Amino acid sequence: MFDLKQPKHQLALGALALLIILKFIIVPLFDWQNEQLSQLANLQKRASKSQNVIINQTQISKSQQQINAQLKAINSLFISYKSEAEFKLAMQQQIEQTIASKQLQINTSSWLPSLLVANGQLMRHQLRLNIKGSTLNYIKLITLLENTAPKAELKTFNINLNGQNNEQLGRVEGTIELAFYMQQSKSEQTTAMQEAL
Repeated sequence: MFDLKQPKHQLALGALALLIILKFIIVPLFDWQNEQLSQLANLQKRASKSQNVIINQTQISKSQQQINAQLKAINSLFISYKSEAEFKLAMQQQIEQTIASKQLQINTSSWLPSLLVANGQLMRHQLRLNIKGSTLNYIKLITLLENTAPKAELKTFNINLNGQNNEQLGRVEGTIELAFYMQQSKSEQTTAMQEAL
C-alpha cells in the first residue's frame, strides 16, 4: 500500500501541498495585489488630471468666456426664428425706411426663393432691390446695411454710374441682392434633416 512514513512519499506530499498552496492561495493573492495596484494607478491618474483642472481653472474660465463671446458674436449675425411672412414684411419695411432715410429711391423690390443652408439649421432669405439716387448716398446705404443688425450679406452688386465729374460722384442706378440668415426652429431642422435623408 501507500506508506506515508516513507521519505519519498512525504516529499511528494509536501510538494503536492506546496503546489496546492501556490495554486489556491499565493497566485490569487498576487492577482489581487496586481489588480489593487492597477486600480491605484488609475486613481492616481484621475487625481492628477483633476489636480491639473483645478490648477488651470482660471485659464479654463478665460477660454470659456472667450468662446461664449465668440458664440454670441456669431449668433448675432443670424435672425431668430420667425414665420417667413412676418420676417419678410418687417424686413422690407425696415429696408424701405433705411433707403428713404438715405434719400434714395426704390425702383423695384422682390424676394427671391428662400433656401435652407447649413444642414437645415439656417434659412437664407434674399431680397433683390433696384435703387437709384446719389452715388454718395448709395455708398452710405451699402455700408449701413452691412454693418447693422440683422446682418445683411451683399450677394450681388451691379451699378450704372452717370454724371460724374471733378466735383461730384454723380448718380447711380443699381441692383443689389441682400441675404439674411434666419435660425430655424428645432422642428424645422428635424424636418429638413429627414428630407435630406
